[in-house]
Amino acid sequence: MQTPESALSAFDKLNDHVYISDPEEFPDNINPPLIIIALWMNAGPSALLRYGNQYRRMLPTARIVILRSETNDFFLGSSDATQSTQLAPAVDALRTFAVPGNPVFIHLFSNGGLVKTSHLMRLFKETTREPLPVLSMVVDSAPGVTNIQSAMQAISFQLPKFWLWRLFSQAALWVYLVSMAIYGKIINAPNTVSVACQRINDRTLYQPPGKEGLVRYYIYSDADKIVLSEHVEAHIRFSESCGIAVRPEKFKDAQHVMAMRTDPERYWAIIDKCLKRGRDA
Repeated sequence: MQTPESALSAFDKLNDHVYISDPEEFPDNINPPLIIIALWMNAGPSALLRYGNQYRRMLPTARIVILRSETNDFFLGSSDATQSTQLAPAVDALRTFAVPGNPVFIHLFSNGGLVKTSHLMRLFKETTREPLPVLSMVVDSAPGVTNIQSAMQAISFQLPKFWLWRLFSQAALWVYLVSMAIYGKIINAPNTVSVACQRINDRTLYQPPGKEGLVRYYIYSDADKIVLSEHVEAHIRFSESCGIAVRPEKFKDAQHVMAMRTDPERYWAIIDKCLKRGRDA
């Protein structure tokens, strides 16, 4: 029986953080569409397959770059230098085709995907001296305000289910998070998510191809207990003030990063609109 890990052989692993999937044949005489999928923190192989394979079905000629994030991206691994090392293969995979006139579509999930995307945009600009030509973006279950409580909730999904091991794991996690918060205060480290929220609205880091501007869909829910709807709506207002065309899409009863499972027909219709916009650009 094929496991999610073995099924990943359909994707080229550039490192632990970057996977790539190319079509069987690139289209003649034109650059292939580019799709960036930035998964939520500690997302497993099944998530990579679920979204990567669906995008392949929807846009068979695309080059798909998938970014994976981990807990350490918010702590000791949050520096620009560390993230640049992790994401350098992604920039190499994009730079050949991410040229003016060839739109890029981004789909990011939760704060983990938000942080990874913001670093990718920064590194692409630093490496190529050109902004990433992003035409459409979907922000799913992000951004949220980070604190110890929200971090505990987000990471707890990965903890053991057996109550005794889970109790010990939660205690150890709490000590670690408090220690990192104190360390961050001592060295006056910037808030990783706050920086990412600013970066994805930085017009020097992205430039929509053609005459059309960036359109950003926010997928979120009042039922999400990790990223609250009020925090998403605050960023929607901030993005509007930056001149970005926003499309709020609130899903009823969808838990964190679960909107696709709550209403798959509506969810993929939103994605199709974004991809169609890119094809028509």
